[in-house]
Order: sequence, then C-alpha cells, then structure tokens
Amino acid sequence: MRDTGTVDSTLPLILVIDDDPDLCDATCELLDAAGYPTLKMTVPEDAVSTFQADPHRFGLVLLDWTLPRLSGGQVVRALKTSRPEMPIVVLSGLDEGELKSTLDELGVHVFLQKPYTYKALLAAVGSLTGSSSPPRQT
Repeated sequence: MRDTGTVDSTLPLILVIDDDPDLCDATCELLDAAGYPTLKMTVPEDAVSTFQADPHRFGLVLLDWTLPRLSGGQVVRALKTSRPEMPIVVLSGLDEGELKSTLDELGVHVFLQKPYTYKALLAAVGSLTGSSSPPRQT
C-alpha cells in the first residue's frame, strides 16, 4: 500500500485496486504525475476493508475486474454497500460487451479496456472527478 503526499490535496483521493503490482504502480505513477492523489492496493480484501473503514476518504475507485479470491463484481458490491454513489472505473482486458449488463446493473460509471492509453485514463478520471484537465500536464 502506498499513499502519496506530493500531489494536489484539493483533489479527491483515488483508490487504485489491481492485483498486478506492476500495473498498479504504473497507474498510480501516471495519476500522481498528473497531480491526482492515489492509494494503491493490490489485495482486494484489504482494499475493501480500507474503503469501508472510511468510505468518504475516497472520491474515485479504479478497479481491475479480474482479481484473486474476490471478483470485480464482489468488490463493487462491497464498496457500494458502504457508499452507493461512489464513482468506479473498471479496468479489464475483457471486452466491454462481455461485461456491459453486469456493469450497468452494478452502477459502474466507466469501463476502460486494457491496455488503455494515458489519455483515456486521464479523461475517465477527469470526467468523474470534475476536472476537465489534469492538475499538472506531464
């Protein structure tokens, strides 16, 4: 787990959940470089516990859909139990068509297919945090 402190503190904290440490690191580094504060979690159960302990600490969740032990759907349900309006971006190598009805049912706001571009990631985050452009251009 890594909580960064070198970013714009006026922006909401983004919880990044991905069991692949390299992808999780890369996503957080991209967001951190653009000025977004992030908290990296690679164990889904720990991420759910951290979120449920203080759900209003977070303004956005980026969630890998394919996780060990808990499915992306189980994580979304657990997060939405604590905070139903929480905006969630699902990241997956699966095709969106395969997940569309499930994501709609769960109230997932945005889907990004892996591999996604830096521009697509920032656009998704910006649309859900209310910032039309990243705080810092990289």
